Amino acid sequence: MHSPSLPPCVNAVDSIRYGLEDDCQFTITSNGVHFEVLLSVDSPPHTIERDYLDRIHALQKAKNQDELDLLFDEISDVLAVSCQPFFRQFAQCHGAFSPRTLNDYCNPKVVGLRVCTRDEKLCIILEEDLSTFPYYWNHAGLSRYQLGPGIPAFALSQIEVLDVMKHDAVFKVCIEGTTLCAKMTSHQSELHSLKREISSLLQIQRTDFRTRLSIPSVVGLITSDEDCCSALGFLMDYIDTDTTKPHLQALVESASKQQRQKWATQISDMVQQLHLHGLVWGDVKAQNVLISCDDNAWVVDFGGSFTDGWVTGELANTKEGDMMGLQKIQSLLRND
Repeated sequence: MHSPSLPPCVNAVDSIRYGLEDDCQFTITSNGVHFEVLLSVDSPPHTIERDYLDRIHALQKAKNQDELDLLFDEISDVLAVSCQPFFRQFAQCHGAFSPRTLNDYCNPKVVGLRVCTRDEKLCIILEEDLSTFPYYWNHAGLSRYQLGPGIPAFALSQIEVLDVMKHDAVFKVCIEGTTLCAKMTSHQSELHSLKREISSLLQIQRTDFRTRLSIPSVVGLITSDEDCCSALGFLMDYIDTDTTKPHLQALVESASKQQRQKWATQISDMVQQLHLHGLVWGDVKAQNVLISCDDNAWVVDFGGSFTDGWVTGELANTKEGDMMGLQKIQSLLRND
């Protein structure tokens, strides 16, 4: 008697990491298991994976993000089908998995896979050595004691996850009944940005501004359960927003003239007060202005990066760069 075939395992692409002339790595989750799927830059020419990488790199050079997103969708669809045998083998994907704490997210079961070409067909092979993967979570951390004395610390297992706001990076969490936002880092290259953001927010908290700025405060540091001396991230105030349209960029078209004028005044005032005290925002852009449910503008992301089209690289992390980004936000709010 022929047994009925099982339905495909549910899976989702959580992140895609790539660089110019570098590897491309898809993180796909199925039933709580992370599958790191690698397209290696060392792949031989005239292979399917090499063709994908060449197309990715060409679109990066051309700065054609729309076409790049379509290509990633195409590859994601292929991987969703090609990886099914591994989803079944390792994820037991017809059971139930419900992560509860940050420890569940930060220490998942991880399976390494590599895309290759066999007999002119794309195939997926198992990789036992995850250390060869360029974007594997490595629990990079900062010394708690270099960030400042007296900051409370919470282990990953103490932090209940309510929602994932950005894969492997930003979470809505709860600690002892209090809703907070957790921001994490998983890679050595992100430590400088993490340290800058924590230091900037702490400096803002300790500064006597003429009015309280709508900028999240640091509430605590996040450590692993095994090492309480290294900070993997930090906890800050949670800003209650419309989750479908949390930031200014998404709301501006539907906002009234009165709302836009109010937000423009709030944002400009916050930037001016920061500058008066020698502080810099950095990554000034409409996506880094959150609009709370009580209709106030909040400034976020002090990690020190910058975004093309908002601030030039030459002016990144300067007052002049902040003013450049601020002018573009104001122009957006005026509907110029």
